[in-house]
Amino acid sequence: LYVGDDLLKRTWKRGTYIKAGCQLLRWQNMVQANGVTHFVAVIAPDKLTAYAPYLKNESLRNLSSIEELESVPGLRIVNLLGPIRRAIASGEKDIYLPNDTHWGAAGQQIASDAVVDHLKKFGVFVELRHDK
Repeated sequence: LYVGDDLLKRTWKRGTYIKAGCQLLRWQNMVQANGVTHFVAVIAPDKLTAYAPYLKNESLRNLSSIEELESVPGLRIVNLLGPIRRAIASGEKDIYLPNDTHWGAAGQQIASDAVVDHLKKFGVFVELRHDK
């Protein structure tokens, strides 16, 4: 099950994702201008993109190029495609809901873990020590 709009990616020109990434970078710079607020762009792949390696119809396998977003210098991005595809490949269930395009429990956990890891990397989210 995927949304028909996922097929619109067929018409996107090369660089569409880079342009989107540049817009995200502009927003990031505005949000972080106060020196306190941290901006994170979280890229959630659609179901068609996540399961692309397993599609019988090969013409649907490479419609997305969300990896291009990572080529925008300075953009703080959490691209969930890799972690989601690794979970799918390992046989993880409930990445997406079976009759829906939204995440199931496992997909939500993957996303939250990735965002927390990102925030830790930038020192925004730190684990509290409970020393006595």
